[in-house]
This record gives sequence, structure tokens and C-alpha cells, in this order.
Amino acid sequence: MSTSPESRKATASFEQADQLRTEKIRTDLAKRLKNACSYLSEEEFRVLLDKMTSVQLGGEGRSK
Repeated sequence: MSTSPESRKATASFEQADQLRTEKIRTDLAKRLKNACSYLSEEEFRVLLDKMTSVQLGGEGRSK
């Protein structure tokens, strides 16, 4: 089953919007938590951001 160019464009647009939202959440969390979590290694901080971003997206109905 092939999709129309318009459908592919809309899908790409939604995916881009989701990616931008994910990046926005992650950036915001990193700014707010950087000082409070300074004791974490970079890897531990990245894992924390991944989990917290996933929870936020899930609450918005955008789970990944």
C-alpha cells in the first residue's frame, strides 16, 4: 500500500514536531537540574534526562 506525497509530508511534519518537543523538554530539564544533580556523572545525568523526558512525553500522550 503506497501513501500519497501529502500523507508522507504530513507524517514527516508530525515527526519533526515530536522531535522538536522532545528536544525542548530535554533542554529545559537539563537547565533546571544541572546544579541540583551536579554529583551525577555525565552518563548518569543523561540517563536521568532520558527517563524524565520519557515520563513527560508519556504524560502528554507522546510516549516513545
